[in-house]
Amino acid sequence: MATIPWAWSGVDAQGNHRAGSGTLAVAGATLPLMGMVTVYADWAARVAETGPVNMRRLYVGSTWNHSQLVARINAAHALGLVPYASMKNGGTVASWSQLAAGQFDAQIDALGAALAQMPAPTRIAYHHEPRPATLAELKIWGQAHTRFNLRIKAMAGAKAIVGPCDNGHPWSDMSFAHLSNADLDSYYTDAFVASCDAVGADFYDGETDTSSGEPAWPKARGFWRYWREYRGFTGRLDAGEWNFIEPADVELMWQQLLAGQFWAACVFNSPENNRADLPTNKGLGTPPSWLIVPGTPRMAAFRAVLDKAGIPGR
Repeated sequence: MATIPWAWSGVDAQGNHRAGSGTLAVAGATLPLMGMVTVYADWAARVAETGPVNMRRLYVGSTWNHSQLVARINAAHALGLVPYASMKNGGTVASWSQLAAGQFDAQIDALGAALAQMPAPTRIAYHHEPRPATLAELKIWGQAHTRFNLRIKAMAGAKAIVGPCDNGHPWSDMSFAHLSNADLDSYYTDAFVASCDAVGADFYDGETDTSSGEPAWPKARGFWRYWREYRGFTGRLDAGEWNFIEPADVELMWQQLLAGQFWAACVFNSPENNRADLPTNKGLGTPPSWLIVPGTPRMAAFRAVLDKAGIPGR
């Protein structure tokens, strides 16, 4: 068991000093795959700025678009990237109930058959970020995902890496949406977890012009501690999306990926989802967005972490 010391000090958008230090225990850490989320048409431009990555996050909206999803997965494989795909069958709690009841079995089986023909494995999740939803509704989501996992695996076998991609704030240190272990257990049932090759979540930085917020990495820390230490999960953990505002938070996220033995993580590097309340003067562009702007300390910090990840071509 090796330990990694960490120390971080930074000033948020309001001038408040944020700092911390400690150590992380790492046992036999394997370097995680590092990928990106961006506008489809901008992929080549983003990679030219960041340098090569080895995973790509993929989506197909709120309706089941089989041909579009398969085409995007095939395109990622053709570039030598591991696809991390998400799909929905309507995007509502009612659609979860329909899938759990078997009404989408034919579509699931067709997708599984297509994945079986891919040249390499595909990471696939059903309805990522299911919140806001009540615990009772999340139980239905878990039942739907369990059915999805089992049917995909029956068709695709090892060519599919199945499991959810939840929101990250249930594992937050400070979010109002933090959930207790008992609450998480209520919908992450043993049957649901047993059907999963992987479990993921999306981790976002909460810093704004008016709030110091919480970086992504403490959420990732709570996530892996729940799965590794509390649940004893030995499968794959991943970050379907994560982002950062302070450059120092990139290294701290990297250390959490190692400590939790994550197998993959995709940074949200896109001009989509512009927000008026994102902090200014942080290298977030004009208007401010999650795009990692070339020539900024944020880009330098991100590239430095990618250089550690053993990505071919870097």
